[in-house]
Amino acid sequence: RQIPIQVCTTYLEEATRIARDRNLPREEAHLYKQLGITWYAIGDYPKALEHYQKSLSRYEQIGDQGGMGLTYLEMATLVKKQKDYLKTEEILARSLELCTAAKDSSCLGTVFNTLGLVHAEQQAWEKAEPYYRKAQDFYLAVKDTIGLGYLYANLAEIAVARKQFAEAIALLTTSTEYKALASDLFGIAMNITNTGELYFKQNKFRRAADFFLQSNQATDHADLRQWNYRYASKCFAELGEIDQALEYLNQSYALKDSILSVQRVAELAEMETKYETEKKEQRIKQQERDMENQKQEFRIQMGILAGGVIALLLVGLFGFRLYRQGQQTLLREKEMRFQKQLLHHSLAVQEEERKRIAQD
Repeated sequence: RQIPIQVCTTYLEEATRIARDRNLPREEAHLYKQLGITWYAIGDYPKALEHYQKSLSRYEQIGDQGGMGLTYLEMATLVKKQKDYLKTEEILARSLELCTAAKDSSCLGTVFNTLGLVHAEQQAWEKAEPYYRKAQDFYLAVKDTIGLGYLYANLAEIAVARKQFAEAIALLTTSTEYKALASDLFGIAMNITNTGELYFKQNKFRRAADFFLQSNQATDHADLRQWNYRYASKCFAELGEIDQALEYLNQSYALKDSILSVQRVAELAEMETKYETEKKEQRIKQQERDMENQKQEFRIQMGILAGGVIALLLVGLFGFRLYRQGQQTLLREKEMRFQKQLLHHSLAVQEEERKRIAQD
């Protein structure tokens, strides 16, 4: 079951928080990059850029040049979407430097593939093709089936621009083979749709319609299915088969309504997930506050206990000193009484001796 893309951001944010709390900077950097890609897919480019920058910061902290190079690649894709091609090439130059240092052939292949796309979007086909060929060399070296799948589709676009339709179809077929190896089902469906568009451009409407409908059998992606039904309707309209054209046009409209409904459900699911996440975070914060309060109470109780012990010790020490002083006073008084008795006895003896001498 597909998870709505808006809900993915909530899960990724939670995973990022866990990685941060457990001090896993590499995983945190990767998750920030994935969040950037997700926000880019949603269309929120400022948030995408914000998360790419956080990813770069984490990768830089751990010295991961390959991770930085891949993140710059994603940033370049974002800037290219805004048609700022000069800035895109500057970012790609930085990505190329980092991927070269990391000896990451897949990354290098994607840098050159993206440089080709920069020129292809400006219809500078002669400049685009050399970059695609460099990308091809890197992808083949590491058997990057995903990269090769998209690269051959890009080369097919150049063949279409040159009206070399047979070569374009052959390139799309090769692209589909690599996408099948990579289990890229959506990419396969896209190639089938692109093949349909090639036949549509050649006014081969029945053949084109077959590919559009075949693409729908290969995917459950609502946006692509809606596009295919729309073009299948155009094909049958061109063939004069109005009933078929209306049938597929209605299916296109029905899917459009379904897409809007799914988006609404996704928004509600996102709100519910965020609500549950906020509740969980509030519970965690409350538990942290309770633990801190308990620690504070414990510290206070220990302080009171320590103060009581110190007070008892002081009282005991003071009492002991008073006792010692009292004992010393009693001892002195006893000594003084003894000395008085001794003096009295001495005087009495002397008096007796004096009387005896007087009588004699």
